[in-house]
Amino acid sequence: MRICRKVARRTSLSFGVTILAMLLLISAGSAQQVTVYHWLRGSDANYNFIAAQIPEFERRNPDIKIELIHVIPATAHEQYMLAFATNMDIDVLWTNPNENLQHYMTSGWLLPMDDLVEKVGLDLGDFYPSIVDLARWEGNLYGIPYAALPAPALIYNPSMFDQVGLAYPDPNWTYENEFRDAARRLTRDVNGDGVSDIYGFSRPVHGDTLTILAAFGGRVLSADGTQVLVDSPGTIRALEFMDAMVNEYGAMRAEISAAPFRAGQQGMVFDAYWSLPAYVNNVDPGAWRVTMPPSGPEGRYMVFYNGYYSIARQSKNPEAAMRWIQYLVSEEVAREWIRANLNPTAHAAVNADPEFVAAEHHRAWIDLYSVPVIEYTMPANFRVNEAVSVFENGLTAILSRTQSIGTAVETMRQQLEAILAEPVR
Repeated sequence: MRICRKVARRTSLSFGVTILAMLLLISAGSAQQVTVYHWLRGSDANYNFIAAQIPEFERRNPDIKIELIHVIPATAHEQYMLAFATNMDIDVLWTNPNENLQHYMTSGWLLPMDDLVEKVGLDLGDFYPSIVDLARWEGNLYGIPYAALPAPALIYNPSMFDQVGLAYPDPNWTYENEFRDAARRLTRDVNGDGVSDIYGFSRPVHGDTLTILAAFGGRVLSADGTQVLVDSPGTIRALEFMDAMVNEYGAMRAEISAAPFRAGQQGMVFDAYWSLPAYVNNVDPGAWRVTMPPSGPEGRYMVFYNGYYSIARQSKNPEAAMRWIQYLVSEEVAREWIRANLNPTAHAAVNADPEFVAAEHHRAWIDLYSVPVIEYTMPANFRVNEAVSVFENGLTAILSRTQSIGTAVETMRQQLEAILAEPVR
């Protein structure tokens, strides 16, 4: 009996130790899981796409949990700055050379990523070298590109061209000839009330407007952001062209909007690849095609809207953050990214895949990679929003004829000079 009791006690003890060990293992596994906080700046479509990648990533990486925070584009800088200043939980964030990348990496708010890239085995050779290099400063890498967005493409309505007997736009078009003439012929007063119901074109967004300026030899600022060039001859010539399109020919809307084109009330529009879902889902397939933008006296230009994933210097789990980034920029996800009509990727091989090149709208944007680049309006002190606002307000004054071109340009020059004299933002 005593022997039996001893065995029973030992069995009970052994069972208890086993249970305790299992609990410790479960606890240890749970403790080892880390959370990566991804502050995602982007549209609802962008957010939904990234959110859909989380389950598969977490299945493959059970030690990492992804927490997605949707950052509103209009206030992204303010939200990021608050996170930096208050040491909030932020690991992965969106950066872009046109808006915040240079500012953040030169201010010490981003973590150099070279060692992390090597540690997780990410091959940077998969990406366009020139786009990767835009995220380098003083020899260190501060961003991994996921989207390489040349813009603008010229989107046109072929049926409207057919109605007025016009040949479709092609890469040989110039602003001051074929493009201008087509916009004028496409503009019509359908109901005879003396007001145009259909226009040829509409005022582009700021970055796309810069490509028009560059085609005429103009700039808002120098490439290094230290000089004001808004009063240069090329810029003035481009402003004169846009003013004539609105006020002399009546062929261009003075408002920035692609909605009239999508509604069949405009023959041509500048737009970017990320707008494709609006066309694919809401516009008749026969009512839009895509081609290269026109050229000007100084050639054809495009502006890059590249998207990068960066890691905040205050990240508590940088290696886990890097593994999440590696997954998001993988060829597997990049192909789904294009299939969702969001953007071309930074993967040259993926962009050139026959599956995607077969689509005319995709091919037209990819062709823009061969076009010279105009720098976005980026002051050396990073006060980009202020500088853009000055130019856009001046252009509005010109197109509305509330100021002459000379007066508006002088006002812009003075205000831009004042901005450049301000300290770093």
